[in-house]
Amino acid sequence: MAITVMVVLIVLLLFMLLYTNVKLRQKIEQAHEDKQRLLKSEQKASWLIENSPVLYDAFDENGKCTLWNKECEKVFGWTIEEINAHENTLALFYPDPKDQAAVIDSFVNIEFNKYREWHPVTKDGRKLTTLWANLKLPSGEVINAGLDVTELENAKAQLQKLNDTLQMQVKQEVQKNKKQQILMMEQAKFAQMGEMIQNIAHQWRQPLAEINSVVLLLDTLLPDSVKKERNIEKTLDEIEQITQYMSKTIDDFGDFFSKNKVHTCVNLQEMIDESLFMVKGDLSSILTKVVKEINPKFEFCGYVSELKQVIVIIVKNANDALREKKIENARIKIDAYEEDGNYTIRISDNGGGIEPATMTKIFDPYFTTKHQSKGRGIGLYMAKMIIEEGMQGKLSVRNKDDGAEFTIVLPKGGEVNERA
Repeated sequence: MAITVMVVLIVLLLFMLLYTNVKLRQKIEQAHEDKQRLLKSEQKASWLIENSPVLYDAFDENGKCTLWNKECEKVFGWTIEEINAHENTLALFYPDPKDQAAVIDSFVNIEFNKYREWHPVTKDGRKLTTLWANLKLPSGEVINAGLDVTELENAKAQLQKLNDTLQMQVKQEVQKNKKQQILMMEQAKFAQMGEMIQNIAHQWRQPLAEINSVVLLLDTLLPDSVKKERNIEKTLDEIEQITQYMSKTIDDFGDFFSKNKVHTCVNLQEMIDESLFMVKGDLSSILTKVVKEINPKFEFCGYVSELKQVIVIIVKNANDALREKKIENARIKIDAYEEDGNYTIRISDNGGGIEPATMTKIFDPYFTTKHQSKGRGIGLYMAKMIIEEGMQGKLSVRNKDDGAEFTIVLPKGGEVNERA
């Protein structure tokens, strides 16, 4: 009996040892399989980090590089051996001490899983735009993941520049079209006024001719003794001068508003005198004195009627300012001189000058300081268009001494833009 029990116990013990051995072998095999899987996982992770198109690096507490993948080497140009050969590795990428301090501060006040923009330099000195984030591994180790966005930022900058350029071009074209429309409208208006003047001229010439005929007839019929006694001959001469003056006025205004602009050469002083003649009534309304200093030998070649128009606009504006400000001893000065192959015509007044806020807008279309009933703000804008776009000249204004001074600079040879 005792022997039987002993045999049973031995058999049970052998089975237990065999079971334990099997289980232990299974655990060893499982551990080996787990180790192999972990090794493969580590190899896969290492391969992904090494060959990823993302920048991965890591540095120890001594500043030595412990991780530097192929993308880092490709983008920055440095190998891990070259980096660790330098005492201050940070200076390789951030030469500016301020940038180095900012990087060190980011290590102290570390933020995880959040991209921040940095601008390191490459081995060949190129400055990059990169985004870097700190990643904390389960082991507690910190590695840095980055993206090189230099080309993207450059493309964005170029796109923004292109967009700004296009916007500027569109704005310039709109302004150009607007100016052209205004110019066409004003030219159409002057053409209509020219036609009206021609109609008036047609109606006036016959009566003026008849008056001259009557004067000649009286001069012939009246005896010399009667004419001398009563001073009639002098009166008849005055009547004849008046009719000739009126006839010349018709011709001057007809040329002024003519739509058929002719490129001609004239005496500059005579042309300015004719311009002043056209605003004689305005000038005499406040007894404005006009002082001229012009070389009588100067000859201007160009669109004479348009230059007359500009002078009339400027003189009339000056006279209006003198009237509104009630300037005593109102004076307008016009002088012309030759310099560097150009004629310079200066028209100034003693009206106290132009306000700075007005000065910046004075040549803008539809800008005016006058009541609507006295103007629409086109005159000076038109004057600038005529001089600068039609005659290749320059029209400017400034305050000088006791008033405003407009300066017209024109090519002496009368260069112009030909029109259809």
